Amino acid sequence: MSIQDRISELEKAKELFLLEPLIGHGGLSRCIYASKDVIQLVHEEASLPERLAKVGMRTRSVFDSFTVGKRMTFGMDPYDKEKHCEIARTGPVELGILSIRIRDPRPQLRVFGAMASKDVFIGLMWKERNAIADKFRQNVKNSKKEWDRLFPHHSPIVSENADEYFSNHFLV
Repeated sequence: MSIQDRISELEKAKELFLLEPLIGHGGLSRCIYASKDVIQLVHEEASLPERLAKVGMRTRSVFDSFTVGKRMTFGMDPYDKEKHCEIARTGPVELGILSIRIRDPRPQLRVFGAMASKDVFIGLMWKERNAIADKFRQNVKNSKKEWDRLFPHHSPIVSENADEYFSNHFLV
């Protein structure tokens, strides 16, 4: 079974949800599939605590930018990237987990996920950045465990070539 077939199965089982941009688009350049955890953060009808409402919509805005193919900043080195980096590999790199970094408004968030194939991001879980400062690595490992649960026969993309992750990026 291909990874796309597995994604389709998970969609039917309502374990993953394809996110289409909220504002009109001419087709998706890239895809984001969100877990139940992530969809509860970014869905337009999500009922979030007031302190998370703005950052939830900001996260959705970043997701929409990704799906319509806008240029995204990408950090290949988990330990040496620019502050404004939007998407970054996390350490240990060999696990294949990425972080979409929501820095404004506060609280800052990290959406952990991985690339199923070029331009196809699977959002697995999200956490407030200040709550995981000393547990970041454990959250990366937990994300990989969730990936392995969803995709037991497929590995996420792991490459030293940024072009294998997603198109229209700018390395920082």
